[in-house]
Amino acid sequence: MEEDFLKDEQISPSNVQDRVLCDIGMFLEAMGKNISEYELPKPNTISAHSGGVLKEILEEMNAPISGEDTYIIQNLNYE
Repeated sequence: MEEDFLKDEQISPSNVQDRVLCDIGMFLEAMGKNISEYELPKPNTISAHSGGVLKEILEEMNAPISGEDTYIIQNLNYE
């Protein structure tokens, strides 16, 4: 996981540990656990989320939109 964050040029090397810990915390929460139950350092949430938007969301927001998709609203039924 750390290697993935190190490849991202938008994340400074000093923030990598916080991002990893933050992601681990999210995975644990999804399983009904809490990162504080483990002997892990507490992530600095300010630096862990300093990018503002998660990488996956940015990728989706920057996905190309075809011309057909742009005009799909015109083809909807008006019922």
